[in-house]
Amino acid sequence: MRYLSVRGIYSFRVSNDAYLTVGDITFEFPYEVPPYLPLLFDPNSYFVEWETDDGPDDGDPAAIGYSTNAADALAHLEEVGLGRGRLVLLYETYKNDLLSSYLSSLEYAFLTGPDRPGQAEVQRLLGEHIGQFVTSDPASDVDEFAKYLGQVLAQEGGAELLASPGQLAEHLRGSVKDVSPPIATVAELFDDEQSRRYEELAFLLYLDLLLTQLDPKAEVRLEVQEVVDWDPAAGRQVFAAALGELTKKLELYDKLLRPAVGRGSLVQTRAARGALLSGIDLTKRAITAKTKGESLEQLAQALFTLDPGFRIKNVRVDLGDEEIDLVIANDGPSGFWSNLQSPLFLVECKNWSREVGAREIRDFESKLRNHRGFARLGIFIVGNKYTSTAEDALKRLSRDETMIILLTVGEIEKFAGGEQPLREWLEDKIAALV
Repeated sequence: MRYLSVRGIYSFRVSNDAYLTVGDITFEFPYEVPPYLPLLFDPNSYFVEWETDDGPDDGDPAAIGYSTNAADALAHLEEVGLGRGRLVLLYETYKNDLLSSYLSSLEYAFLTGPDRPGQAEVQRLLGEHIGQFVTSDPASDVDEFAKYLGQVLAQEGGAELLASPGQLAEHLRGSVKDVSPPIATVAELFDDEQSRRYEELAFLLYLDLLLTQLDPKAEVRLEVQEVVDWDPAAGRQVFAAALGELTKKLELYDKLLRPAVGRGSLVQTRAARGALLSGIDLTKRAITAKTKGESLEQLAQALFTLDPGFRIKNVRVDLGDEEIDLVIANDGPSGFWSNLQSPLFLVECKNWSREVGAREIRDFESKLRNHRGFARLGIFIVGNKYTSTAEDALKRLSRDETMIILLTVGEIEKFAGGEQPLREWLEDKIAALV
């Protein structure tokens, strides 16, 4: 063991860094070998390099570690389930949160730019940037970000920028106006604060994207000589020790999470409420008529995932003379909901700046009447407000063979922040029509 002398007092030397080199990119890990890094390598890829070709001498090894190539490293990641598909799933899970963060960064960039446009112009610019991204395909978004990494790598200084996922995310946040929404938003996955949520996964998933942009024969090399104090025997144990630590973590997670999984419905409900709140934020930020409508429809879908007895059957059903935004199957328990004699619910979404009035209610009523053989209940969701005449029309309908519940985004937000079950909340809304 080496020692560090401080004013004549000797103490044990603090271990230094491990280095992972991927092509031309070098990552540094202070004082440790993260337990997930060996997943890139085969244990037989261990090497010891000496200063001379004669092998061991009185000096230290030049390098100790593990080596493979980009193609084999990708194969190892895929083997343990950490390939591209896993990243797409992670991105899809957090997309609403990431999109909200992206919009905040973009709005700030516009408001603090040299031209400093007015608020109305900022809203227009936000609408131009976001376009159809709210409903974009997660796999395509990830592919676009991967191609961007390849472009950065080909630029001078690109390898240095890519050597820190968090630094890359910060860089893109600073130039958010100059990159596409998918690139800026996928990059947010690797922001230092965001990636703490899935720390064991973030770096390997980032590497998976980088590796796809390299020559398959490019070297992937992990050097641990400083961490193991230039000891070849200790270096050989790094692989087993790291995987052992990772196994312990997985066992601990399993033991800690098993009770929560046993209460799956509660966990699922709380997760769905979190997604609902994120959807509400996106709905409020939508600018163009198209994104306003699409975000509210997504919010409606998120609302009905709160109860397993409701199933989304169809979205945007075009019947030629009319369109239905959402069709929900009522598969819930017997009792109140079965007595409604409405195996399907029809959902209408209007995210307008102006108030929804009685005319829109009557139009929706016509759709319900046209399908009254299987749908007696309609749910009308508005982004803003509705007029008093719309409320009067609802009460009149409740005396007939069809019923319409009118919900606002504000009411849904208040509901999402509470604990009341969705069915009970809707029952209260129906009771208020009497």
